[in-house]
Formats: sequence, C-alpha cells, structure tokens
Amino acid sequence: MAASAEIFFPASHLAVDECMISYTGRFKETTVVTGKPIGFKI
Repeated sequence: MAASAEIFFPASHLAVDECMISYTGRFKETTVVTGKPIGFKI
C-alpha cells in the first residue's frame, strides 16, 4: 500500500464504480452486470 501511494497520485476527476464492490447485505434482489470486470484496476 505504501508503494502504490508513492506511484499513484489521484486527480480531482476520480470516480469509483459502486457495482464493482461486492455486496454483503441481506437484500436478495441484487443487480448482476454481466461482462463487468470485478476488482480494483488503475
């Protein structure tokens, strides 16, 4: 984590896609987006 903090400098135009974060709630009706890459990619 320290090495990535030295390399990556986030700009003001940074977006986080909430669909890429795994859902751990109790609500059964979830949305599955096929073909969407899962994980953290920079």
